[in-house]
Amino acid sequence: MVLNGCEHVRQAAAAAVVALARAGRGVRVLATSLTALDVAGEVVVPLEPLGSDAGPELLAHRLDELGVPVGDTDRRHVQAIARSLDGLPLAIEVAAAMARFEPLGVLAERLGQDASLGLDPMPPTGTSRRPLRAALDAACERLDDETTRISACLGAFPATFEADAAAAAAGVATAD
Repeated sequence: MVLNGCEHVRQAAAAAVVALARAGRGVRVLATSLTALDVAGEVVVPLEPLGSDAGPELLAHRLDELGVPVGDTDRRHVQAIARSLDGLPLAIEVAAAMARFEPLGVLAERLGQDASLGLDPMPPTGTSRRPLRAALDAACERLDDETTRISACLGAFPATFEADAAAAAAGVATAD
């Protein structure tokens, strides 16, 4: 089982991990968190952001896969975007997806300005979620009201879902 972003619900996540461990032998849980859950048997594996070369390389690779052209003049924007996102792979993935709809120069400028935003008012000491929050905020700002409403409805699904179930949850008609 994978639990993501446990720092926001640390006590509940720890209780869930303990309950899962008691419920079945051989249960393994991968929990992502900025802080340890402090449960028996926990193994903490600190992960670092991508290096100064790897972040821009990942972004350039993802842009290429998405068909976003990167000209010679765009290379500095790719560097700036990866740098403003502190080399966080998930934030880089979000930025790559955004680049399909926004010029790289505009995206670099926006992320450079928004990087001061924080996901938590007081993130744990020595950590920062600002770059990821900036990338997600910038992506969400592009959504219209109806898409935002539908996205909120789809958040109720714990994993993958069928189109009919999504349409029912969002209260929209499906095309036959």
